[in-house]
Amino acid sequence: MKVLKILKKPAVLGWLLWFITTLLLAGPAVMLMYRITYDTANALTRIVSGVFGAAIFSGVLVTLGNEIWFRIRRKQLAQAKKENRRAKKKSGKKK
Repeated sequence: MKVLKILKKPAVLGWLLWFITTLLLAGPAVMLMYRITYDTANALTRIVSGVFGAAIFSGVLVTLGNEIWFRIRRKQLAQAKKENRRAKKKSGKKK
């Protein structure tokens, strides 16, 4: 249960999503590096460059996803707040 409590934190969830997307994108990124580099390039250079590129690209993707999620959540909370104010206002007029 402690793990579930930790996963509810947005920062932890963001880093976890970044790590998972980096792992998912690492394979295609390494294959891309093998295609676009010269044959004389060292294998380790290709692998490290691919993983580095995957990490950067996944960071951009996760940041965009987090921003979209944050804005949607903020609108939902603002709408709920507005509805609560309307409900309080209506209940206050009836008295």
